[in-house]
Amino acid sequence: QGAYIDHGCAAQFSIASQDVNTFFISQDKQGNGIVVLAAQYQLNEISTPAIVNEFKSYSTLTDAIGTTFQISDHIFYVVSFPTANKTWCFDLKSGLWNEWAWFNETTGNLDRHRINTAMFVYGMNLIGDWETGKIWKLDPNMFQDDTVPIIRMRTFMHLLDDNFNRISYKNFDADIETGTITHYDAEEESPPQISLSWSDDRGKTFSFPLEQSLGSVGDYASVVSWNRLGMARDRVFKLQWVLHANYALNGAFITLTPHRS
Repeated sequence: QGAYIDHGCAAQFSIASQDVNTFFISQDKQGNGIVVLAAQYQLNEISTPAIVNEFKSYSTLTDAIGTTFQISDHIFYVVSFPTANKTWCFDLKSGLWNEWAWFNETTGNLDRHRINTAMFVYGMNLIGDWETGKIWKLDPNMFQDDTVPIIRMRTFMHLLDDNFNRISYKNFDADIETGTITHYDAEEESPPQISLSWSDDRGKTFSFPLEQSLGSVGDYASVVSWNRLGMARDRVFKLQWVLHANYALNGAFITLTPHRS
């Protein structure tokens, strides 16, 4: 009684709830595009400046569709923008945002994720497919969308000198689990690969990807490394891989040498 929250909603279908938490894209007298979490009359922003700038670049926010689900002890809020053809996922436990997409084999493009709605029923996380109307089981132990492989991508922060001088990148070591991938026949097939590419124009375009092995089965001490990676003033690295197994990517180690020009 008497509680009042001076924030409206920019997209009615972006509203999704989990327990006492309610997620939505807000709109008020000052503007819109901020993602908020409402709980017990308290309203807190969960979006970041980068996420808000991304959303504001779309031609419309009003068609956003939000849903929530739980995997293990993680609560996820997923919001899709049909017109912009984009999907973003927020992990409540870690506080991190990730872009989700579906690889369209026909066009070769990454389209918005197939999830349109979600429900936990019969002990399963079920999702509705926005394109086909099919109902899928969301299973973290499955590694493809129907018959389409799931492509993993991880970009890293900008690497530059405080004075914007050039930097030599001697090596890039990916701290990723190796030697555990057993989906292939070691006698007939090569071990799975992971590729590294980079951008020297602030993430606008990326180089041709360079592949490295993730190690044969049992090669747990294998180090995934790329050497002599050239020079730039501002570089963004990107890893990309397809694995039919669980894995752990902990980060990366990079050896840099700054210059004076």
